Amino acid sequence: VIIFSCRFLIFLLLLPLPLKFSSASYRQQSFPSKFPQWGRCGVPLNRAEKRRSGMPSGPNMASLVEQLPHYVDRHRLVADVTELKSIFPALKPSVASHEGLTFCLVGTIPVMYLDSTYHIPIKIWLGKTYPSVYPEVYVQPTPTMFIAPNHKAVDRSGRVYHPYISAWSPSSSLTTLVIELCSTFSHEPPLYDKSAAQQQQQQQATPQPPARG
Repeated sequence: VIIFSCRFLIFLLLLPLPLKFSSASYRQQSFPSKFPQWGRCGVPLNRAEKRRSGMPSGPNMASLVEQLPHYVDRHRLVADVTELKSIFPALKPSVASHEGLTFCLVGTIPVMYLDSTYHIPIKIWLGKTYPSVYPEVYVQPTPTMFIAPNHKAVDRSGRVYHPYISAWSPSSSLTTLVIELCSTFSHEPPLYDKSAAQQQQQQQATPQPPARG
C-alpha cells in the first residue's frame, strides 16, 4: 500500500498544471491595445483624420466630471468609462453640447473583417441620467468614407441601433455594448471607402470587348 501511495503521489506531481484564463487575459487576447490604425478598407488614417476621430488624448476624467454637476450618477459614469477604456483605449472622453452639456466618448473601435482589422470611428453619448437611459451611438465617417446603405444596424445619419441598446437597463454594461458592436460590424461593416467604391463603379461601367465566337 505504501509503495502504491508513493507512486500515485509521484504521478500527480508529474502531471502538467492546468491553464488558468482570467477575464483580463481573455480581454487582452481578444482586443489587444495596439492595433494598426486603419480607418477604412486598407488605408491608414493620416494625422488630420486621427484628430477628427478623437484619437489624441484629451482632458482627464476628473476635470470632465467636474463640468457635469447635473449628472445623476457620476460615480457609475466614471467606473463604466474607466473599464471601457481599459479594453478600448482609442475611445477618448470629452464633453460637448448635445441637448445640453453632455459626456461623450470619441474614437475608434477595432473590427475584424475578412481576416483584417479595421478601426471604425464612432461617438458614444452618455446622458445626464445614465445609466438609467441607454447610450446613443453614432458611426462617424471621415470625408473619405460613406455609410453603408441599407445597413441593418446603422441608419443614414450614422445612428446605431442594436438589440443590446433596445434592451438596455441600469445593470447593462457599456463595455459589453461596444464588444457587441464590434461583433455586429465584423459581419457587416457600417463604413466603406469612397475611392474604392468609385473605382469599382468605373470598372463596371467600362465597356467590355465582345466575346469571341
